[in-house]
Amino acid sequence: MVKFLKTTASDQDFLIPCHKVLAVRPNSVNGKVDILLDAPLQTAAAAGAGEVAMIQLTASTADNAAKTKVFSNEVIAAIGKALEHSWAEPIVSLGGLTYPVTGGAYLHIDYSA
Repeated sequence: MVKFLKTTASDQDFLIPCHKVLAVRPNSVNGKVDILLDAPLQTAAAAGAGEVAMIQLTASTADNAAKTKVFSNEVIAAIGKALEHSWAEPIVSLGGLTYPVTGGAYLHIDYSA
């Protein structure tokens, strides 16, 4: 069964396909977490080898490296819980975080390094 985490930021819903997550890592910018996905890229600019789709979540209150690490670890834990969740509920809310999600973006990055 395919499981998703759902969060809303700036009146936009973000669905994170848990079965497609390659990696979750804190971004070098405090308060941002990158979720790298095993997903095909649809744009011509994304045709480079080694590029992967990514969802970047922001928690504006996670304003230093330690808080960003907590934010990242809680996102990882939520993905694990979503994968264990009942098959009858394929979409699980990403809520109850110490530093709530305040923004998000769909991006692509070079992951070949």
